[in-house]
Amino acid sequence: MTRMTIDSKAVVLVGLLLAGLTAACGGGSGNVVPTPPVVTATSPAEGSAPVAATVAIEAFFDRRINPQTVHNGTFVVRAGGVGIPGQVLLDPLGTRVTFIPSNPLPPGTTISATLTTAIAAQDGGTLAADHDWTFFTETLSWGAGARQFGTAAFDAVRGTAMDGVGNLYLVGETGGALTADPGNGGADIFLAKYDATGTRQWLRQLGTVADDFGYAVAVDGGGSVYLAGGTGGALTASPSQGGTDIFVAKYDGGGTRQWLRQFGSAGEDAAYGLAVDGLGNLLVAGGASGVLGSDPFVGGTDLFVAKYDSLGTQAWLRQGGTLSADLAYGVAADGSGNVYAVGATQGGLDGNAGAGSDDLFLLKYDGAGIRLWTRQLGTVSSDVAYGVALDHAGSVYVAGATSGALDGNLRQGGEDAFLLKYDGSGGLLWSRQFGTVSADAARSVACDPHGQISVAGDTFGSLGELNASAGNSDLFVVRYDGEGSRRWARQIGTGGADRGYGVETDGGENAFVAGMVSGALDANPWAGGEDAVLVKYDASGNRQ
Repeated sequence: MTRMTIDSKAVVLVGLLLAGLTAACGGGSGNVVPTPPVVTATSPAEGSAPVAATVAIEAFFDRRINPQTVHNGTFVVRAGGVGIPGQVLLDPLGTRVTFIPSNPLPPGTTISATLTTAIAAQDGGTLAADHDWTFFTETLSWGAGARQFGTAAFDAVRGTAMDGVGNLYLVGETGGALTADPGNGGADIFLAKYDATGTRQWLRQLGTVADDFGYAVAVDGGGSVYLAGGTGGALTASPSQGGTDIFVAKYDGGGTRQWLRQFGSAGEDAAYGLAVDGLGNLLVAGGASGVLGSDPFVGGTDLFVAKYDSLGTQAWLRQGGTLSADLAYGVAADGSGNVYAVGATQGGLDGNAGAGSDDLFLLKYDGAGIRLWTRQLGTVSSDVAYGVALDHAGSVYVAGATSGALDGNLRQGGEDAFLLKYDGSGGLLWSRQFGTVSADAARSVACDPHGQISVAGDTFGSLGELNASAGNSDLFVVRYDGEGSRRWARQIGTGGADRGYGVETDGGENAFVAGMVSGALDANPWAGGEDAVLVKYDASGNRQ
């Protein structure tokens, strides 16, 4: 008989190898890492439109979810960056999470939903990354026709803004009394709020015995409203600095004024542009005929850009220009606090060479007010940038008017409108010039969440497509995509002098144009002189 002997060291070695193989194959206990749960579907699905305002928002998982990890802190729904209150529920199977809004969702709005990485399955695995999706709620009926209001004197909308739930804010000037209170004298400032159906919520009028003008309006994520312009008197207890002063004011969403700041030089000063950055700071842009702060006055008229916090405290003010006239007409800010200002110069800004007459400019500042770069563009004739807007990718769109062939484009005749696209580093990506043989100007630009760009202004001719001149000047809105292809153009007028000064767009690709008309538009009564007006177009350019 042969006796087999076993080496104890070999037994130990084999045992260790088997143990390692078992661990590598996921066997054993204590070393298992749970895999993350997976979101298999959402309702409404990503990009759904239009969605009813009463919808419940749901997410479905591939396994049971720990109920203690599902609540309002881990399932967050927002409209325009503002959180929406609601109840979060987990079904008995543990695989479906539902958010039930406390109130109907705001109409005509992009809604964002987020499931955070704090959500865990019963086996302990957590979401590998936040799960985000968006959808668009149905737009409430606007009703037929434009919104028109005014007095027997001059009334016009000069600036527009839209909040995250579709409310529209209009700022401008009136020569009469738009409210029950009598006018203050001269021209007064007005601020009006309309909801998404075109119903006016409130109107405020303020001014002095001198002429006062509201040129720009902006709204922050909390619903606070800011307006800016110029005043020939004293809007505060402090005396006027002389000539026309700059003013900046803040109102809450209900139309109650929170604060007002007035400042200026001994000359003529005004704010023409206004924006709110991603941190809630206010950016103001305009022109000054003297020293506003610590920067010296260069000459002629200087451009300025100033930054305020939400309490009305000035963080910084930058003034500059050439020996000639320089004005900033528009300003925009991105989520990182960078600031973009546009306008016109009659000289060479920051070492740039002037092309002749007025050149348009685009400036970029960081959040601390340090100028990062300057772009100047023009022809031998007059070229002015009036509006600026940013899309979600950080591209910069500039709109204005040119009397030449800008960037090699074909001049239509008279003065043409233009739209330029820059990247965030100041590189010009494309340019478009359009118009008629008469005078045309783009005065405002807006971007919607889907990458569509709307340009508004006025024309003394017919822009084509479905358009025919009503006589004198008409309001217009032109829609482009992000590649610069024109989708449609529309114009409207009364036969008198009609102008478009502001445009806003929403998540449904609707366009809202505001300005002034010198007659009755649609079935509205004409108050006389020039009236303020607000017009809505849908995504296809159909007037509502």
